[in-house]
Formats: sequence, C-alpha cells, structure tokens
Amino acid sequence: NDSKDDENVEEEEAVVEEEEEVVEVDETEVEEEVEDEEVEIEADNGKGIIISNINYNGDVKGTESDEYVEITNDTSSDIDISGYSVVDLSHPGSPQESYGETFTFPPTTTVLKAGQSVRVYTNEIHEESGGYSFGIGKAIWNNRIGKGVLKDGAGKVISELEYEFKPVEVNDSKDDENVEEEEAVVEEEEEVVEVDETEVEEEVEDEEVEIEADNGKGIIISNINYNGDVKGTESDEYVEITNDTSSDIDISGYSVVDLSHPGSPQESYGETFTFPPTTTVLKAGQSVRVYTNEIHEES
Repeated sequence: NDSKDDENVEEEEAVVEEEEEVVEVDETEVEEEVEDEEVEIEADNGKGIIISNINYNGDVKGTESDEYVEITNDTSSDIDISGYSVVDLSHPGSPQESYGETFTFPPTTTVLKAGQSVRVYTNEIHEESGGYSFGIGKAIWNNRIGKGVLKDGAGKVISELEYEFKPVEVNDSKDDENVEEEEAVVEEEEEVVEVDETEVEEEVEDEEVEIEADNGKGIIISNINYNGDVKGTESDEYVEITNDTSSDIDISGYSVVDLSHPGSPQESYGETFTFPPTTTVLKAGQSVRVYTNEIHEES
C-alpha cells in the first residue's frame, strides 16, 4: 500500500471541506429527479385504475345483456385509459380456467377523471356510464364463479376482481346429549319400528318436505349490488332474492339482513328487511329485489 505524507493529507481534507456544500445541494436535486421518475412509471402502469364491481347475474333472460364490469379511477388524478383492456376469466384456479371475451378501450376514450367510473355492458349501451359494450349476444360472466382482469396498454395486469356465488344453507345441530337419548329410544323401540317401517318412512318423508318448504329451502340470495350509483346515499343498492325451485313458495315473514366484516373481529349485523304478509307467494324461478331506498315495482 502506498502511503501519503502529511502534506498531501492536509490538502485533500481542505478540498473535501470546500466541496461539501456543493455535494449536499446535488443530493437534493437527485432525490427530486428520482421521485418524479417513480410517479411517471406508476401513472404509465395504470396504478389506481381498478375493477370496482362486476354485475355477473343479469336480469335479461337468456342473453343477460345487462351484465357489466365497472372500471374506476380511484386516484386523485386524471388518467388516460386508451388501449386498456378488460377480460373475463372463467373458473379461476381450476383445471377449467379459461379466458373469454375481451373489451379494449378505444383511442377516443382519452381520459378517465379522478374518482370517475365507467361500465362495460355485455350487449347494451348506457351513455350515462360511458356507453361501452362488449357487443356479445350471449352471457359473458359465469353466474357461479369468475374473475375480471384489467390490463394496461402494454398488456400488464393492473387489477383483478374475483367473485363466487355461495348460497347459505342453515342446518340446526343437536348436542351430544340429545343424540345419545335418541339412540337409546331407537334401541328400545327397534321391533316396533321394523313392523311399521314403511308407514314411518312415508310419514318422515312428508314431514321433511313440509320442513324444507317452511324453512325456505330453494329461496336464495342470487345477487347483491353492493356498489350503488347514487352519490352519497347509494339508494340504488339492492339484494336479489330468487326462488330457484320448480314450485311456488310463500315467503311472507322471511327476512334478509346485511352482515358487515364477516369472519373478522368487526363482524356485525346491520339493517333487516322482512317480507310482509301481502307478499304471499314467490313463483318458481321468480326473483325480487329489496333496494336500499328506492321503489321499483317491476322487481
């Protein structure tokens, strides 16, 4: 190693002290340049453009032309989404996973304003929500499970929204004590049961059918539009109730309630709606909607 004499060391220290102020100024300028560059990259990649809702279960019989996927700019800046595309993915995560129809925003789209949302319908044009449509004459979104995928102009995935329809079945459970008592009774009455077995089975089957009807088996929540268009109140939110059986069922007295933050410490029940006695019967295959604060006689 070469060693330096005291005179050279003193000269170098003097030079460092003289340039110290200049270096500090340059560091600030470099940091500002890096920050500007990062912001530009995020905007180019479509950060903040998201899929905010998918109405996967349309009302139009057969074609479900009123299905839609909603795209939102959740940033505080306007962003050009020309060339962005949205595609449906069926059966995500399964061997049947497959991409379906694709819609690409045209050059005339130019800018999606901060906080603005637009919808792409399956085969309808709604100017108030952008006027975009896949233009497909059949249902696009699977009514059971699926995913919407949003890509930017370079083909990079920037947002995904997965959904799955899960009907809730409520079964009463019996404690161990009751089960043991029932088993004891069955053993004592074994001979009697064997003699009248046919009659008992017929009575049990009839009783089960009545219980299923009374408990609303086959009456399901088929859709929830949880993201309303009405600013502030979202009065056009709704929950859709469907009779998916082949028989008419009386739903008077049935109630629907919202559950917030399910499975978390913040889980809590909210508002409840009970169908009045005048409701009487929901026909086979019929659906009705309960809106947050609107009246729609057709549903």
